[in-house]
Formats: sequence, C-alpha cells, structure tokens
Amino acid sequence: MFRLSQQLNDELAFNGKVYPLDLSFDNVLVIFDVLNDDSVDDLEKTYVCLNRLTGLSLEELLKIFDPETAFKTFKSIFDSCIKIRNRAKGQKYDLLGNPLPEVETDEDDEEPLYSIEHDAEYIYAAFMQVYRIDLIEVQGQLHWKKFNALLAGLPDNTKMSEIMRIRAWKPSKYDSEVERGRMRKLKKLFALPTTDRKED
Repeated sequence: MFRLSQQLNDELAFNGKVYPLDLSFDNVLVIFDVLNDDSVDDLEKTYVCLNRLTGLSLEELLKIFDPETAFKTFKSIFDSCIKIRNRAKGQKYDLLGNPLPEVETDEDDEEPLYSIEHDAEYIYAAFMQVYRIDLIEVQGQLHWKKFNALLAGLPDNTKMSEIMRIRAWKPSKYDSEVERGRMRKLKKLFALPTTDRKED
C-alpha cells in the first residue's frame, strides 16, 4: 500500500545482509515482460527478475539463493512491492479521513481498463499533459508505486481517462439506440487485445 507517512523501503534483508532494490517503473515493466515470456521457464524467470531487482549477477544469486528460496524471495518482493491490488468500489473512511479496512476484489472477475504496454502512448501523453513528466526522461528514477499513484490520479480531461471510460461503459436502459451503437463502435476501436497482460 502507498503511504505518505512512510518512506518507500526498497531493500531486501536476507541472512544478515541488506540488498537495495531497483523498483523504478521501467525496471518493473521489464520484469513484467520477463514474467510474460513463455519461452523462459519459471526458475530462470525468477533468477532473471532477482537480477533486475538487486543488480546481483546470476553467479552471486545462485550462491545466495537456492531455487526454493529464490522463488519465495521473489514472490515476497512481488507481492509487497510490485503487485497492484484492485480494491472494492466505495472505499469508506473514518471521521479522521483514514480509510477503513478495504476489501479486495477478485482480480480475475474484472476486465482491465488499461494496459501499460498497449496504452503506452496515451499514458505517456497524459503524464506530459497533467504532470509535465516525460516518462522516457525519468526512467530509472520514478518509483513504481509513485508511477501507479500518478496513473490512478489522472483527471478526466486526458485521452487515457476517456479511453478507460469507454472500456468501462455498459449499456443502460436510458441510452438511445444511436448512443449504444456509437459506444459499441468506440469500445471495439479501443478494445485491449485479448492476450494483453494484466499489470494493474
């Protein structure tokens, strides 16, 4: 979870040693590419991802982590630092404005509204429009969690937000046939490829 009261702790503590982690958004996107590469087996993926995260060579990683420990370590890093959890709509807050415990939705039940890979140009344009951030220039600098917070906070006047509204649209009894036809065409135009990965 993204907390303003805490520093982003990009470290892996293991056997009395601390290893800094590279959680820049572009490095995490490379990790997603590795995980979605069907030509690489799971064990190799694990060590490649740990290499990307820690900067340690394969030889160093093999000395530190046996295969089972490597799997567990990468899964722990992924779950705590990389995975973005979908939350149920209608977040509730206490009187001080603190969010009450959130209920996670079943991610498989929801169709993704965006793909960082497929929508890269729209996301790039939105970050420039709203935040004046050139995502190419901040590679290696912008943290993955900050990137996701900024992405989630895009206002309605960006093309990316418009596309997400189109993908989320469902017909209602109040829509005219003309409006339904128009929206169906737009949904088809901006539909994500069915083989797209889910990063969100």
